[in-house]
Amino acid sequence: MIMHNPTRTTNRLHFEDLEPHRFEDLAYELLYRKEDWKRIDNFGRSGSDDGIDIFCEGCNGEKWFCQCKRYMSFSEKEIKTVVDKIVSKNNNTNGGNILLVVACEVSKKANNAFDNYSESLGFKNAMIWTASTLEAMLWNSHKDLLSKYFGPREWNNLNKEKVLQGNIMKKEIQEKLLRKIDWNHNNTRMRIAEDPSLQFKYTKALIRSINDVDDPYGDEASFCQICFFQLTEVGIEFFDCCWIDFRIAINTNTRCWRKIKNDEILMENEFDVRADHIVLIPYYCIVDIMEEGDERSDYPVIVCDYMFDNTPFLRSYFKNRKTKADFIEGKPVDIPYYNMLYEEFQRKSLSIKEQTK
Repeated sequence: MIMHNPTRTTNRLHFEDLEPHRFEDLAYELLYRKEDWKRIDNFGRSGSDDGIDIFCEGCNGEKWFCQCKRYMSFSEKEIKTVVDKIVSKNNNTNGGNILLVVACEVSKKANNAFDNYSESLGFKNAMIWTASTLEAMLWNSHKDLLSKYFGPREWNNLNKEKVLQGNIMKKEIQEKLLRKIDWNHNNTRMRIAEDPSLQFKYTKALIRSINDVDDPYGDEASFCQICFFQLTEVGIEFFDCCWIDFRIAINTNTRCWRKIKNDEILMENEFDVRADHIVLIPYYCIVDIMEEGDERSDYPVIVCDYMFDNTPFLRSYFKNRKTKADFIEGKPVDIPYYNMLYEEFQRKSLSIKEQTK
């Protein structure tokens, strides 16, 4: 899947409305929760930051130099100025890491320039947390900070907008993208239960960003082609056209799983199944559906608000199409799905044995 970074975003939290020190405090709290630091200092509040607002040192000795900028936009020239200031005012940056936390979006060109320039000055890693990155972190993992910095009213208003937008787009999806199906036939119900993608009129869709209206397929545009799988209560599940038929090994004692190579030997107490890479786009992220496609695509074009780290994907995971079991990073397989997967594995193993007799 090819994803390019969008240049700007809409309908987001207004980080630029926070007071400068509140914005630094938010970045500090997010960093504090990121890992078990050996040391983490917030220099921005002291008024003498030597080019950095936050300094972190990991247990492995790695140093992070962090600068927060509550700008409405952030150019390549401004980024280089920030990096130069960090290097000139600190004599221990070589081999360290640099993080910029900004209240806006940053173009792909500026992001690449930041990476290259930081590397040329001796930084090991360079990272930018943009407005969309911050919002994704708050919504997905730190809702208490969302309420703390933006208030319960803002949180509730955003939730209300998402529900209303989601209901509108779910209805439009059903009208434009789904087949007219007679659910009274048992065979039809069984076929769609086995393969939910059959209820769609089309096999694929092209995903575009709402922010790329002027140049939807330019160098900095954000688009990709993915395949329909099924509707859920939250949104549409797609499987990645390029990431299909992976081999997954499951431990029979812990139900933990891992992705393995096709020729890799299973460890003790493991069995294997196949799975595809799935992405979920919430209904409320969908802005428009161009059923007839456009100049680039003969398939429907779905225009989305990229709300999750410069993508419209609420989450991604692997899924076994036969059982509909999800494989989520860091989580063991749910017991009901594990049982179905193991039964399916045993049936296949028995079938293979009978064929080789």
